[in-house]
Amino acid sequence: MTIIDRIAEYSEEHGLFDCDVIIAGCSGGPDSMALMEILSDLKESGRINCDIRCVHINHNLRPGDCIADQELVSSYCKDRGIPLKIFSFDVSSLARANKLSEETQGRKLRYKAFSDYKDEIGPGLNVRIATAHHMDDLAETMLMNLFRGAGLKGLITPRPIAGDIIRPLLCVRKAELEGFLTDRGIRFATDSTNELSCCTRNVWRNDIIPEIAKSRGLSDDPVRQLYKTNLLLEEDWDFIETEALKAFSQVSDGDAVRVSGITGLHKSIRSRILRMLWLNSFDSLTDLESVNIEYCDKALMQEGSVELDMPFARKFIKHGDLAMFTSVPRDAYFYIAGRMGYLTYKEPLSLDISSGLETVIGDLSIRASIVTIENKDELEYNNYSWFYPLNNKRGEITITNALANASDLDLCFAKAGQSGSKKIRRLYTDLKIPKLVRDCILYVRSGDKILWIPGYGHSEGFTSSLSRSRYIEQAPECNRFLKLEIRKAH
Repeated sequence: MTIIDRIAEYSEEHGLFDCDVIIAGCSGGPDSMALMEILSDLKESGRINCDIRCVHINHNLRPGDCIADQELVSSYCKDRGIPLKIFSFDVSSLARANKLSEETQGRKLRYKAFSDYKDEIGPGLNVRIATAHHMDDLAETMLMNLFRGAGLKGLITPRPIAGDIIRPLLCVRKAELEGFLTDRGIRFATDSTNELSCCTRNVWRNDIIPEIAKSRGLSDDPVRQLYKTNLLLEEDWDFIETEALKAFSQVSDGDAVRVSGITGLHKSIRSRILRMLWLNSFDSLTDLESVNIEYCDKALMQEGSVELDMPFARKFIKHGDLAMFTSVPRDAYFYIAGRMGYLTYKEPLSLDISSGLETVIGDLSIRASIVTIENKDELEYNNYSWFYPLNNKRGEITITNALANASDLDLCFAKAGQSGSKKIRRLYTDLKIPKLVRDCILYVRSGDKILWIPGYGHSEGFTSSLSRSRYIEQAPECNRFLKLEIRKAH
């Protein structure tokens, strides 16, 4: 099987070319020149149908050589009829200004250039970016990550496809790529700095892996052995990720997870659920480290509420049976209160509902509807409806919160049919409503009497067919009702 056949088979297995356009990065070195030639061959032979385009990035780090590399790539693309986009950056100056290594700064600029060109191609197309990482790169990265104490994910990096990045050459050795170019008579540039053990990767490439290969105890090429191990680990990773995704879909609504739904799971699954939750919340795993996940996992097992500091001034919050990541803790607690069934309003609110208004909208988040019902057979019940007999002579009835009436927290409340009562502030504490939002909980009040707390219960009136039956037993002559419905606007 030829090198092109192997790469085509590997790419088909992983669906790498299932797209409209491939942008291939080409520095002029042997790896990227081989990538261009292989993609060009596959396109010409009809084995791939997507368009091929090329990006060359001039880092301006090697005077003279950089221009020669650029001209080499330009000449190649012109001969093959491949569209070429050239970017030029002063990597050295930018690295100093941003206090980064030239290697890190160059990598950031490369991927930004790819992204910019992808946007330039236009929306509506499935565009992927092909890089020339090969089997030797994979082996080096595996060993570097292993000795950094990486977990399973670090040992299967880089992957054949990650988002819009594809790596078709991971199944072949660097020496094979160079031999392929030589056989075809294709010129390529050589970066002499790759031969210097001046950075971590070069030390592994030039010193450590060759020494491992010399070991008499090895029966095979260590790079290929690492590649085989990588394939096995990928299978394990994919299985665990699939199981974690299933669990996540069962315990999450995207913004939060149910603590009771994950505490019984294996730690490996829990940690992945937490990473998925972070990714759903912020769209990136940047700077989220294993130690952060470890702290959050321990917090899941603790009693009571927990609030942890996280990267980028974010927070991990566990309250009751919910856990979530947030950039704005107060908003998170409002969300938690809502999930607990309570309605909140962030400003002082006092709406008179005895004036006969049919609909009152407090703001875009809360809608209150007041309707008079003449026929008891028209009564329909839900969690946020309250019915009050109109023959009951009461004073003004209002929808309000403690932000408008701080003294209301000292009023007592007892559910209909219960003998014991509690002060509202004590009730909120016992219900484990987040402290930051207790003043914002909506309730219905008349005089010094709390009539109904949506999401919890009522002291007068009724909210269900059962409580209506009990009420009618005491007041059989009641036929006209006020229906108050308070709910979040959608």
